[in-house]
Amino acid sequence: MNATIKASILPLLLCAGLAQAGDWTDKDTVTQAVVLSTFALDYMQTKDIKNHSDLRETNVFLGNHPSDARVRNYFVAASILHTAIAYKLPPEWRRTFQYTTIALQVVTVIKNKRLGLNFEF
Repeated sequence: MNATIKASILPLLLCAGLAQAGDWTDKDTVTQAVVLSTFALDYMQTKDIKNHSDLRETNVFLGNHPSDARVRNYFVAASILHTAIAYKLPPEWRRTFQYTTIALQVVTVIKNKRLGLNFEF
């Protein structure tokens, strides 16, 4: 993992480590499943960038034209990290964290779809 990624993730981990995890509910599980579903859609679209020479990836962690392996590794790491942070956060912070992520991801997926990126496994 490069230094930029470590430097970006470290503050999140420290903040999450300071908070006490509240009771994880069934609603939290469903909400996190929605988060992970939006990640899956974004993942599939990001993999499709290679089929569009006029497009480039804007996520600085992935680079302009990431390989499928790099995209997969990024989304696996993001999924694990997001779930771990959500679990550690108190319930009121957790919901804000999850809902904000869902909103941002939905905007990203819609934007990607308008650019012509498809959902391919």
